[in-house]
Amino acid sequence: EGQFIVDVHRELVWFYRADGREFTAELHPSAGSYDPSGPSNALVDVGRGNVGANVADGVLGARTADCLELCYQSAETKKIAVK
Repeated sequence: EGQFIVDVHRELVWFYRADGREFTAELHPSAGSYDPSGPSNALVDVGRGNVGANVADGVLGARTADCLELCYQSAETKKIAVK
């Protein structure tokens, strides 16, 4: 039915439908900013015993896996998957 792009490197969120409708989100210029050293530094901190350094609990991973599963189901069935 269309396609979408989420590009955090260029701060771009764009949806396009086969019927010609499209949407581009207006994002702040630094909306895609990300410090790539954060996760590795947090892992080292946790390994050193600072368990408070782990701000990404398992809930985020589970939600990400759920979203990916719905995407794959939608692609396979050509219908919007809902959980």
